[in-house]
Amino acid sequence: MNRRSSDKNGWVNFPVNNPEWQNTKEGGMFVKLVVCDNRKFDDKFGVCSGVNVFDQVTEQLIADDRRPMPEDCLGLEQYASEEEFVQAFEEEQRKKREWEQYHFPYINEKHPTDRSYTSRPYLASIILGSTGWSGYRDGVGLWHCRYNDLTEEGRALYDSIAKLYPGCNINLLTFLDT
Repeated sequence: MNRRSSDKNGWVNFPVNNPEWQNTKEGGMFVKLVVCDNRKFDDKFGVCSGVNVFDQVTEQLIADDRRPMPEDCLGLEQYASEEEFVQAFEEEQRKKREWEQYHFPYINEKHPTDRSYTSRPYLASIILGSTGWSGYRDGVGLWHCRYNDLTEEGRALYDSIAKLYPGCNINLLTFLDT
C-alpha cells in the first residue's frame, strides 16, 4: 500500500505527473469497469437466471463516465438567508443520493445492513487501475476516468467487453480512497 503517493498499477493513465492536476493526498483512487444490462427482461444477455455479479462499495464513488454527478447547487453568495442555503444543500444531497442509487440501490437506507453496500446486478465488475494519488484541478474538481484515460491495453479490454455484451452499458466508475 502506498496511499498518498504517485504509485499506480493497471491500465489507467492517472495523470500523476501532470502539473495541471494537484495531488490532494486524500489517499488514492481506483477505477472499475462495470457492465449494466438495462434492456427489457426478454432482451437481456442472460438466457437463464443467475447471470449477474454483485459488487460491494468500499470507498466513495465520485464519478461515472456515462452518468455525470448532479451539478453542485451551492454557492454561499447566491443565498439571501441561511434557510435558503440549508434548503439548497439538502436538495444537493438528495440529488447525489439518487445518483449513487443507480449503482448501489440500497446505500441510503435509514438503517444500514450488509445489503446497503451491495451493487445492482452487473454482468461484470473489473478493477482497471489503482493509484495512491488523488487529483484535483480548479474549475474541474476531482479527476475521474474516461475512455481516453485508459491505456492502450485498457481500451482494448473495454472494446472486447463491449463486443461480449452488445447493447449493454459499460460504465467507468472512479472511487476516492479517503
